[in-house]
Amino acid sequence: FPVTIPTIELYGSGLFTDKEDTGYVYGWENKLGQYKLTAHLKLFNGTTSDAKAGIMLRTMGKSDSAFIGVFVCGDNNLKVIRRINRGDDLTVVSTTAIGRNDAVWLQIENQGGDLTIRYSLDLDNLGETAVTWTVLGTFTGLVSGWNNQYKFLSCSSGTDNVNLAYFTKVKTEVYRDWE
Repeated sequence: FPVTIPTIELYGSGLFTDKEDTGYVYGWENKLGQYKLTAHLKLFNGTTSDAKAGIMLRTMGKSDSAFIGVFVCGDNNLKVIRRINRGDDLTVVSTTAIGRNDAVWLQIENQGGDLTIRYSLDLDNLGETAVTWTVLGTFTGLVSGWNNQYKFLSCSSGTDNVNLAYFTKVKTEVYRDWE
């Protein structure tokens, strides 16, 4: 059953480059282990190369928790970033030049602990089923051992300035094991 939120505005400031990822995050949790998280980042005022806005899965809301996510960055790159264990440094898993820092679809799908991370530069007036997705990475068993799986939208400026991230078509689609 899909749950859709039409628009969410986040304002965030702070670094997202080391052991602690500061900025602003909006998160929620569901107890079912298979789902697809989709959002369209319509607008992002990423003024520094360290500015980031995107979606992520986390073990908790603390700023040094384990996570994996996909982020549109102020340098017009798309990055998959993770922190393997609580308190570790960030690891950039992949970087893709997209030539912009907004108007990007983002998606993380969890099928039994196996993650697939995707993006699209298609227009936001397309329905999700018409979007053409590009796979950024597939991760086997990455979140299987996590006790909690919180979904987050995030925005960070890379400085003390405040940035805006405007997400549209935020949707969590949950797959039930018995369907």
